[in-house]
This record gives sequence, structure tokens and C-alpha cells, in this order.
Amino acid sequence: MRRFTFLLLMSTILSLPMMAQDEGTENCLWMSAELQKKINKQWSIGTEVEYRLRDDMKNTDRWTASVSAAYKPYKWLKFDAGYKFIRLQNPFEQKLAANGQTVKRETPAYWSNRHRLFASVTGTLSLGQFDISLRERWQYTYRPEITVESYDGLMEDGDRDDKVKEGKASHVLRSRLEVGYNIPRSNIDPYVNVELYHAAGGLDKIRYTAGADWKITKQHTLGAFLRYVDDKGDDPDYRVIGLSYKYKF
Repeated sequence: MRRFTFLLLMSTILSLPMMAQDEGTENCLWMSAELQKKINKQWSIGTEVEYRLRDDMKNTDRWTASVSAAYKPYKWLKFDAGYKFIRLQNPFEQKLAANGQTVKRETPAYWSNRHRLFASVTGTLSLGQFDISLRERWQYTYRPEITVESYDGLMEDGDRDDKVKEGKASHVLRSRLEVGYNIPRSNIDPYVNVELYHAAGGLDKIRYTAGADWKITKQHTLGAFLRYVDDKGDDPDYRVIGLSYKYKF
């Protein structure tokens, strides 16, 4: 009965936002690999690399590399902090004139860097086979100034007019509520979560996720998840298939 209830909860969390999606929703693929070293019972350090595809998995979105440290004073409480380097491919951009037909400016796709600092605290409550956790994470992201190729009108015959994008910083608070289920006598741990992104202008986006981790051995873990991202800004919503690998030593 508990397994059925959890699976029903998992399917409901994902199905509600997906029922409202339109045909223009993109499909993305996120892949990551992580190394984690346990120093003692309370401290651990880790590093992770990630690669993302967008536009129905046709184009590179970004790749990232991060380092972090975690401190767990109690079984139910964890603190962690780290730094992430992001190499992002910004898509082709076209701005139209007031009539909506004449091309005013075009900017080819270009690569840019991001530097991100993050710190979080996670509290976990165990109820039988269920683990309920709440994570609050603050992240600060800085985009350095960059000069990009830009054209006044169509690129084929327009005049090149390079554009300077000034440096930009942002603060985001991410609140994630997660429910995990420990299947008896199984190495597979399913979970569902909902994560809210709060930026300066209010609620920025919501992530709905259902996934599972498979502990092959004490050192090797494979993960997979499905995610729907409800963007509250100008960007479109999108779906994500996620694959991960973790090695502990």
C-alpha cells in the first residue's frame, strides 16, 4: 500500500504541470558525473561536471564544473557550500521592428561564462520508509562583461555593430521539498520533489521532478529523473530527462 501511494504521488506531481503544456515545450537532456570523498563522519568534499542539451536535444546548452564541501553535524541536518563554473551557449537572437516583420537586429549564438557561489541547509525527517526533506539554497551568479557579434538588420547584408553586454549579478533563493521512499530489500530509492526559485522580482520558476537512484555498490550510484520546469518569466517551459553517475570513495 505504501509503495502504491508513493508511486501515485510521483505520477501526480509530474502529470499536473505536463497536462497544461503546449506543443512548443522543449525537451532537454542533462547528464552529470560526480566524485565524492568522505573525510570523516561529518565532513565530505566533492566535485561534479554536467553537460546539458536543449532544443529537443539538438544543441548544447551548457557545461559546468563545480567543487563543494558538506558538513553534517546530525543525521537529520546538513550544510553545504561550493563554487560552480558555467560555460553557457546563448542562442541566436533576432529582434524585430515595430511592424513585427522587418528585422531590426540579429545576434548570432555565442558562448559566455558564469561564476556561481552557493550555500544551503537541508533538514530531513524520517517517517517509516519515507524521508521528507526541505532544502533552502542561496545562490549568487555573476556574468562578466562580454562583447558579442551583432548586426544591424539581416546578417547577410546588415552592418556589423558589436554589442557590449555589461556584467550582471543575480541572487536566487531555491526552496526544495522532497519525499523519498526506501524500498525494503532494494537498492533503488525513488523520490519526488518540487523546487521554487525566488529572485528579486518574485517567483522565477518551479521545478517538478520524479526520479530514482540505484546503488549498484557502496561506491557506485546511477540516477535518472524526469523534470518539468514551469518558467514564470519570458522563457518557455521545458521538459528534462536527467542521467547521473556518482562515485564515493
